[in-house]
Amino acid sequence: MKKEEMIKLSLLEAVRYIKKGEITARELLEATVKHIYSVNYNAILSLFEEDAFFVADKVDMAIAAKEPAGVLAGIPVIIKDNIDVAGYACTCGSGAFRANIAKVDADVVKKLKAAGAVILGKSNMDEFAMGSSNLTSAFGAVKNPFDMKRVPGGSSGGSACAVATHQCFFALGSDTGGSIRQPASYCGVVGLKPTHGSVSGAGCFPLAPSMDQIGPLTRTVGDCAAVFEVLALAERYDRYGSDFSDIRTAPMRVGVINESLPEIRGDVSAAFDAAVVTLKARGCEVREVSVPSFIAAHYIYKTVAFAEITQSMRTVGAGRELLGREVKKRVLAGKVVLDSPALLAAGLAARIKLAEEMVFALSEVDVIMLPTAPSVAFRLADDPSKREIKFSDMFTQPASIAGLPSLSVPFFKNAEGLPLGTQFVGKVFREKDIFAAGKLLMGEV
Repeated sequence: MKKEEMIKLSLLEAVRYIKKGEITARELLEATVKHIYSVNYNAILSLFEEDAFFVADKVDMAIAAKEPAGVLAGIPVIIKDNIDVAGYACTCGSGAFRANIAKVDADVVKKLKAAGAVILGKSNMDEFAMGSSNLTSAFGAVKNPFDMKRVPGGSSGGSACAVATHQCFFALGSDTGGSIRQPASYCGVVGLKPTHGSVSGAGCFPLAPSMDQIGPLTRTVGDCAAVFEVLALAERYDRYGSDFSDIRTAPMRVGVINESLPEIRGDVSAAFDAAVVTLKARGCEVREVSVPSFIAAHYIYKTVAFAEITQSMRTVGAGRELLGREVKKRVLAGKVVLDSPALLAAGLAARIKLAEEMVFALSEVDVIMLPTAPSVAFRLADDPSKREIKFSDMFTQPASIAGLPSLSVPFFKNAEGLPLGTQFVGKVFREKDIFAAGKLLMGEV
């Protein structure tokens, strides 16, 4: 197999080829590294080549000796740079953390290593995960893989871009209000925000801990399910089953939030309508459900998240003068909330109300379907006050507020060839349902 063909394999295909001995982990890594040096999207901040080749060779030796190999054996992965990899810088996209060297691996990195994955490097990101564009990174903007004059989304835009441009087979991101799913939509890849608490956050810099969640970005739903099976805390799934790699699709009851419909416009409306038609053609029942607080989600999120951001940023210490404008703005906004107990209490009460409404809506259906973002990726030079930019997380925030799992899949492209994601929200610890819905929509059967 030619090296340029290797990097375009799906994760699961690449694992099969490696385990059969038809390609080696070293060959796959060589092809991936060569490709990384041939492109310039500014998606990757650092590469760990020496360690990566050492691991790839160990995988090859194990397979040659017919020893057990992990489920991700030999697969190159890029890690968002707010997640610790021992011995390497974890900058969080900030000049204030340039010299921050991780002492131990994050729990998710330990799990990936145990599964045989090859930790290849770190991805660019919005500074301290604050942003929806990757424009706030101290290391420069990441470019959108479909149009380099557009943003990749954020804050996990480097991870999404790296996956879309074949610089890795999957990547890890973190999602607080949409930071995996929105860039997945803009870059045309699959992105999962798991149920809150289903994946360990130890070793990931906290933004808003009550909503933060690490998750994978991949090129197929099947690949996403396979990675999540490695990352998930098995004890959380005792009641539901933790085998996500063999999801059987079947017709489902799909809910559409009535209160979201006025916000679905233009290309996004065309994409959403096409998704509805496709699911109905594949036997699904699609019906409206009500979430009255949906329109308030953006303000609920800001109230709660900014308060937690201010508390988290107190741990930064030295180097605070190097923090960027967006970080400083959010910290100040959070201080206003923390200084007003009545405002914070109102935000928390509204959060509980929205979460209850989402849970009740899901009691009537298997999954809820929403657009992932209100537009295609915006231009690097666009005015940030534009509605589709200011509210670019409007469709992703409700799941975050309620702690529910949510999956974005790249179902549609507009007339310019720019991708748009469709999002499925599921019940707590029912990632199986959203994987099934994603596979059904994408035709992965």
